[in-house]
Amino acid sequence: MTLLIRFFPITDYSIGVMGVVSTMVKYIAYAFAHYGVYIYYIGNACGVLNGLVPLTIRSVISKIAEKDELGRVFSFLATCESIVPMLGTVMITKVFNATLNVYPNVTYLMVVGLLTLPLGTFLWAFYLHETNAVYGP
Repeated sequence: MTLLIRFFPITDYSIGVMGVVSTMVKYIAYAFAHYGVYIYYIGNACGVLNGLVPLTIRSVISKIAEKDELGRVFSFLATCESIVPMLGTVMITKVFNATLNVYPNVTYLMVVGLLTLPLGTFLWAFYLHETNAVYGP
């Protein structure tokens, strides 16, 4: 990620947006993969950038937080990263069981809807960074 920022005029926030959009396209393709297995493979190819999201979050936090509080912040972030999948699994299972007879792939569309939260957050931070309303990375 350092190479992207150093050699190309790109910010942490735009890398985060690319990662979230990549993940959203992947799950949209999964939702419609029952029309053909090739759509599933296209979705996996489009979702190749989804690993950039946690890297971007950690990069932005390391640039914003005080040096003596980085340990506390990253331990809280690690706790959240381990709790969210457990809660997400319960929520997705409930939705899947409720929509099993109607359209079972609606869970993927639900995940896309939930991904609008980090997308909106990255876009908001990107806007604040570009308008120089906030000093940060």
